[in-house]
Amino acid sequence: MAVDAIEQLFRIPRPFLLKYDMYMTIPLPTKPASRPANETNHDEKYVLNKTFLSDVHQIMYGAISDRISRSRSRIDYETNNVIIGFGLAKTDSLDKHFVAGPPVTESEASDEFTKVWGTRSYTARTEDGVVRKCAKFTDAATNEDFLCLMVRTLLREYDLKGIRVVGGKAVNWILMKTEEGGLIDPMKAVYYDIQSSLDDLSTWLKDLDNFPLDVMRCDAVHAAARNADVAPPMPHSIALRATDPQYAHEKISYSDNIDPIEVVVGFSHTNAWPEHREAIQNIKTAIYCKMGQRLRKERRLVCIPRSDSLDVLLNGFVFRIYLYHPREVLLLRNMGFGPTADIYERQLYILPQHSATVGAYASGFAAFSPAVRMLKKWISVHMMGSYINEETTELIMCYCFGSSYPPRTPLTGFARALHVIASWDWNDLPLVVPSVTGDTTDISRKRMPGPSMWINTEYSDKSPFTLDTPNQPMLNRFKRLAEQTLLRYFSCMQTITDETSDSWSPLFTTSLKPFDLLVTLNRDVVLNTCLNYQSKKVSGDAADINKYPRGYLFRPGCDTRRQELHKLIDYNPVEWFVTLLRKHFREHVLISYDKYGGNLIAIVATRRLKPAEAQTLAEHIQNLGGGIVKRVQASAALQAEGGSPIVTPKMTPLKKAKKAPAKASKVKRKQTEVEAENNETPAPQKPKRVVKKVLKRRKQSN
Repeated sequence: MAVDAIEQLFRIPRPFLLKYDMYMTIPLPTKPASRPANETNHDEKYVLNKTFLSDVHQIMYGAISDRISRSRSRIDYETNNVIIGFGLAKTDSLDKHFVAGPPVTESEASDEFTKVWGTRSYTARTEDGVVRKCAKFTDAATNEDFLCLMVRTLLREYDLKGIRVVGGKAVNWILMKTEEGGLIDPMKAVYYDIQSSLDDLSTWLKDLDNFPLDVMRCDAVHAAARNADVAPPMPHSIALRATDPQYAHEKISYSDNIDPIEVVVGFSHTNAWPEHREAIQNIKTAIYCKMGQRLRKERRLVCIPRSDSLDVLLNGFVFRIYLYHPREVLLLRNMGFGPTADIYERQLYILPQHSATVGAYASGFAAFSPAVRMLKKWISVHMMGSYINEETTELIMCYCFGSSYPPRTPLTGFARALHVIASWDWNDLPLVVPSVTGDTTDISRKRMPGPSMWINTEYSDKSPFTLDTPNQPMLNRFKRLAEQTLLRYFSCMQTITDETSDSWSPLFTTSLKPFDLLVTLNRDVVLNTCLNYQSKKVSGDAADINKYPRGYLFRPGCDTRRQELHKLIDYNPVEWFVTLLRKHFREHVLISYDKYGGNLIAIVATRRLKPAEAQTLAEHIQNLGGGIVKRVQASAALQAEGGSPIVTPKMTPLKKAKKAPAKASKVKRKQTEVEAENNETPAPQKPKRVVKKVLKRRKQSN
């Protein structure tokens, strides 16, 4: 057991609804009485309740001891139920919906097994070749149903009908999407396709013939490659059409963008690299072009080179290749570009190690992937994704799963992560994330002053993912949101009787009261992640795909199909619009949005806004967004003098801003002066500031 796990177990108490993996609610056979003050005077109802709890625990440990590791019960006097929490054992026996009993040769044990399980007992030959007494549960669709049926069968003498497992279907309503075939998990649907495509690409890069450098490693750093992405990239029709001849005559859908999967490629060590950064960048661009030519020639892949990367189309995905060269980081530091060197090192050196660590956690714990995706979705829904990056979220979840009793269900892992966020002393203590094995002996426990959050790992003790964000106000809001969500979680665990799609919605609903302005986006932008660039419904620079910033390198006369393809790769007008807003109003507002499908951009001013200032700001945002913005709403308190935008949630739509008159050109001004001379009327006077500049220029020339 790790030292940190022991300290965490004894120093930071966990609430009852966070200690165990699953929680079962069983109605008491009689109304429980309050515990008497004198322990020696037990009334009849109290004794009956204690007897019932004793029977339940004996059943849990006797009949399903191979499936649970520990359990504890608590009586809820308000609902007349007993809540049993039990930790799942590290085994796959829970997925097998049957109970193997003693061999039929042992008559006494077989008779006792038949007496316990009743009509569900039968005789069968198990995997070890022995004929045994077994209990079948073919009517159980999920593990939660299996546990409910087992307990209901064992407690059939009490005639209980309200037995249920709470939170068993939370993942279905939170992460999965509804398709024609039912509910599907997007990450599970494409993860193995992405991994197989990555393996093929890595093999082909290492087997390039007569390439000047030997490829030593090929590491994917995208969240989908480590099984931790809420909205992973899906195979796109235009990418399939470009790579597979069988899709050549299909109609191409431009409704979705193509999210590239970043891959970092490292070469063998050589002293042939130059000592100048610009020369290194030019050589890397030449390597991208050469690598694309070889892959196109040897593997018939569609490759689109860029000035700083190479896009490779494979099996409907786009893999964006970056080259890492350690000497470039050293040159940047020697030239005095320390922050730029830190970003470069974090993206191309530290991030591959982080991806390997998170991937190991996802492979070692079945509940890790859905738990971390639930936490990411929670952060995005509460519009904190711009201040809490994905890597920080994944490290918090790794800390929860690196404890001595890691969670075995996604909902418990999600709740424990919220508890860590809300209760950890971020200002004074570093969060030490153990390795997959739980070891923390080689990890530093030092915390440097500066960042509000500090997380140490086995591959870095400088907390590279929290150096810039979040700041202290955002960290305080982050902790308050976690505390509020935990209270809602406890309430849902005690009150939910029948899980539906709305059962867990209070956990993923945020308040709009703290925001000053709300920018509502067009639904076409949000639902499809990008806009149809052939559509005429939207306008504005952020919606025009031809004006979207690119960096591709095309030779004259190259394939026009590739030129059309590059327009959809990494095309996300919502993110670009948010970038434009931050560029124009960086010092005046804080901008938040939900990158996983929300249609609102929430804005908080850094100081108290007057109604006129809010009106002007809304007009600028409306003009900047063009067709992306549907409307801009301001808090009703801003429309009245002395109101508080934080208290009043009522929103009032603002009028659409008028376009500013265009400035007159030089030719137009010259025509105006000539007409004024002909009509013998004085010509328009130049502004005073222009006259001052002219006089100053003449004075300097003399």
